[in-house]
Amino acid sequence: MIFVDTGAWFALSIESDPDHLAAKSFVAANREEFITTDYVVDELLTLFKVRGQKAKGIEWLYDVLEGSGTHLYWVGEECFAEACRLYKEFAD
Repeated sequence: MIFVDTGAWFALSIESDPDHLAAKSFVAANREEFITTDYVVDELLTLFKVRGQKAKGIEWLYDVLEGSGTHLYWVGEECFAEACRLYKEFAD
């Protein structure tokens, strides 16, 4: 599985993004499943709205979350606590 973060989703969705072609090429060549989190979805939908692309955000919801087979991982309280612990523990 490949974790997909906000910037990659945005670049893939917005043709005028400087990384759009690279993102599109990567997806076309990729054979692994994608995974993202509810936090990424929240951040991405906010980014679409702030950049005047709310319609693209709605399109993304249908295309990616409902149609592409992308796995959505829900970050719960336990996972969040573990992420905070790891953040504090490791320098990188």
